[in-house]
Amino acid sequence: MSWKKGWIENRRSGAAKVSQLVDYRVVRAEEFQQLAGDRLYSHTGLNHGASSQMMGKLLHCDVLDLYNGNILICGPDPLQQGFHLEIQLTLSNYHCKLKFIAEAVAVHMDAEMKEMVFSAGIKALAVNKDDVDLLNRILERQKNP
Repeated sequence: MSWKKGWIENRRSGAAKVSQLVDYRVVRAEEFQQLAGDRLYSHTGLNHGASSQMMGKLLHCDVLDLYNGNILICGPDPLQQGFHLEIQLTLSNYHCKLKFIAEAVAVHMDAEMKEMVFSAGIKALAVNKDDVDLLNRILERQKNP
């Protein structure tokens, strides 16, 4: 499916609302099985401590928020519970992008400024290995200029 524009919000209770622009696409079930088993995602599940800590920092959230639906993907198109998504987060501070896969665990619909906004609480599943490697190289260079 085609990439769509949207944003991610952190709506954890007591936290300030943080929004970041993203591109995302819905991944059909058969493609998701291939994607999850591909070398890019199969070894970078967020059950690995380093990956989940990095995602938490980039999304300004606690690690638990990555699993419990407190992070929302928002946009103009409806999503359904159980949909799998590939999300591309633009990291302007690092001049790169970071893709990850997630599952929609709860869906919402709101009217904001007379426009319908659809959102889904997501459970982050895995991070794109090549993107993580690139980001790690950038961070290493920044530490040792």
